[in-house]
Amino acid sequence: MARLAVLGAVVAVLAGCGEPSETRVVSDDARFILHLPTSYTVFEADVSASAAIGASPTLGEYLNAQGQISAFDASPDASTQNITDILVDYPTGWVISIPILSDQLKDELSWASMRNLQFGVDSVPGAQPILTEPINFPDLDLMGYRVVAELPATSDTTGPWVTIDSTVLTDDQHERLWMLYVGCSYDCYQKYDDEIQAIVDSWVVKKP
Repeated sequence: MARLAVLGAVVAVLAGCGEPSETRVVSDDARFILHLPTSYTVFEADVSASAAIGASPTLGEYLNAQGQISAFDASPDASTQNITDILVDYPTGWVISIPILSDQLKDELSWASMRNLQFGVDSVPGAQPILTEPINFPDLDLMGYRVVAELPATSDTTGPWVTIDSTVLTDDQHERLWMLYVGCSYDCYQKYDDEIQAIVDSWVVKKP
């Protein structure tokens, strides 16, 4: 993640008559919009250089394509290290937009693979899924999967624990993937649950 840098052109701070109300992250192609509190710090990176951010080895296969990552950190001492550590006391995450260039990867894309794409929840010993739901927006030609799960942060399944909220979307032709992750330590997620839910609910992917 050394190539992460503070994001500039695709971040807009929205303000009315008073203080700024939110930070809006927009993809280069304007296909997705994510709304974050103004206290968050936003970073960006080349997709091809950032496979290490995912706990799932499969994610690296999909990241071998040109795309966009916008990562974010709610900590007052924001850093890229917080984003890669995941076991942190403030919400962190990323939103990713990439083309699927390989026919093999297109063929392998399924409900199960999208559920496991970012964190391999089904293969993590001790994982405790809280929410698992397929997503289908036929009017937008989008389908995908959202999973919220508690995962052990180490190989010791007794803890400490992190809570991850992962959403993966693709178009009906499987030409492009959009991925959103928000999470932090178990206690952090409980504390910031409403804020995290608001971020997930704010994510919009548009038709071209």
